[in-house]
Amino acid sequence: MKKDKTKIEKKKDSLPLKDVIGHNLWALRQIHSASGGFIAIQLFTCIYFAVAEFIVDSWLLRHVLNRFQEGNASARELVITIALIYACHFVLWYVRNAVANFVMPKMRVRITSRITKNLFEKSLAADLACYEDPDFYDKYVKAMDEAASRIYGVLNTLCNLIEVIVMVLANGILLFTIDWYLVFFTAFPIFFGFLRKKELAVYYRYVADQKPIDRRKQYIRRTFYLNEYAKEMRLTDMQDSQVQTFRGLYGDYKKVLRKHGPLRTFLGFIGEFSGDVITSVGAAVYAVYLAVVKKSILIGDCAVTINAISQLGWVLNRSVTDFAGFTEHALYIRDMRDFLDYDPKIKEDPEAPVPTPGVICFENVSFTYFGAKDKVLDNVSFTLEPGKRFALVGCNGAGKTTIVKLLLRLYDPTEGRITLDGVDIRTLRLSGYRALFSVMFQDYKCLSMTVAENVMQGPTSAQDRPTVEHALRESGVFDKIETLPQGIDTTLTKEFDPEGAVLSGGETQKVQLAAVFAKNAPVAILDEPSSALDPIAEYKVFESMIRATSGKLVLFISHRLSSAVLADTVLVMEKGKLVQCGSHKELLADSHSPYAEMFNRQAENYFSEEVEA
Repeated sequence: MKKDKTKIEKKKDSLPLKDVIGHNLWALRQIHSASGGFIAIQLFTCIYFAVAEFIVDSWLLRHVLNRFQEGNASARELVITIALIYACHFVLWYVRNAVANFVMPKMRVRITSRITKNLFEKSLAADLACYEDPDFYDKYVKAMDEAASRIYGVLNTLCNLIEVIVMVLANGILLFTIDWYLVFFTAFPIFFGFLRKKELAVYYRYVADQKPIDRRKQYIRRTFYLNEYAKEMRLTDMQDSQVQTFRGLYGDYKKVLRKHGPLRTFLGFIGEFSGDVITSVGAAVYAVYLAVVKKSILIGDCAVTINAISQLGWVLNRSVTDFAGFTEHALYIRDMRDFLDYDPKIKEDPEAPVPTPGVICFENVSFTYFGAKDKVLDNVSFTLEPGKRFALVGCNGAGKTTIVKLLLRLYDPTEGRITLDGVDIRTLRLSGYRALFSVMFQDYKCLSMTVAENVMQGPTSAQDRPTVEHALRESGVFDKIETLPQGIDTTLTKEFDPEGAVLSGGETQKVQLAAVFAKNAPVAILDEPSSALDPIAEYKVFESMIRATSGKLVLFISHRLSSAVLADTVLVMEKGKLVQCGSHKELLADSHSPYAEMFNRQAENYFSEEVEA
């Protein structure tokens, strides 16, 4: 079994040459489409500086030193030449840094934005079920983490390779004219350099094994600094458990290091030894021998030989690394392309008809989550009619929120179908269908944006202000928002704005409710709209909700069955099945029914609270 797993890992870490070329060309196309001049500037820069460095470091230095030894140049001329070499280096490196730190960053921002935008769009288009698939989620994380750096890496590697070719040709010809045996010293880095490819494949597996550990580590860190975990981390023993888990992760890191570290160490040593010892030192000894013992070459030839061999040894070793780098980039780009090429099951069809509000029917709907064995919904059927209010009630895990997700086409039923005026919603245009709904989820979080942006759920303009203020009044939180430093322009949370406002749970819920009112869609879905409110505030919110949603189809989910009294129809869920359907009075008529038992039990709790008060 372990051998089979190793084979699978190696197969994932190797790619045919055709795929390596294809993935790297794809990366270059992404850069060109985002900024056409970026590649041309990079290529011109690397060729120009490779040629300039050769002229300054090798040709000019050799020429002057040889002339000095032959008596054709004075000491003054030598000093001037060396000063000129330093001046040229100063100008070259200044220009190079100016290009790298001023010109190129502008283009990089444009390219990065384009790449990130594509990833964001794909992330929004991906089915929710993908987030329950560990393999897909790993590719998603890799794509987000590595996207821009790997795409730039392809161009950088290409530029390095071109620079290597220029340096090898120029210095190789120069060395050949001095002593053709010197060329042999450049072969050692190539001979040992093939091990670098193996080292990069091992490194890829090393990084891949670290990713799940890194994700867990980042999650634990978030629990210590995000506001949503702050209370629990201080009032419970959760922090001890998290710290213990965090320490355990270092044990996992050690396992990864023990798995890959020895081979990486050996391969890295061989690569560096071949370049630093065999090539550079060997060539230097041979050049000194030719100059001092045999006197077959001049001082300039000796100096240039030592410098050129050192450069060639380094660049040739790097060339193997660069070739291997294309494979490494391709492995990451493959994961990114797999993510970007993912074809969602639930997607927009611009040719599909745009729906209008109507009767929504669940017809024998069953649903099972990815990787689960048991059905969350089992043969559920009911009808939602425009202009009426429906309450969906039941214990935790009964399937209420899943019904909402299916209704919004965040998932599609495993069995059965959902229709709008008799038409299967899967045949309707997705954006048009979802536009029919304004939704408040139970676990919705206010974003670190202004109150107005949270209410409008996006960018706002001056024309939106009356809508925002009206929605906040309807939800009962406008008076509180008016007291904030900048009113509806106040940023919520202090994460990025020290002057931001931190609202209570009930106030946050009312802002979320205001977003539902502001959208003014034909169908309103409210998942636990009053869970953070006291009974009096809850009653006022439901009064406002009824007034603001008059004439609309309203579906609200609540554990507090007092809200069900306001509904025209109550849908009672139990263990994934619809067990009752009717008005509040009809369902209470049978005192032994699931709804009657739940309602009476909650009523007793309210009465006991009044007695205690």
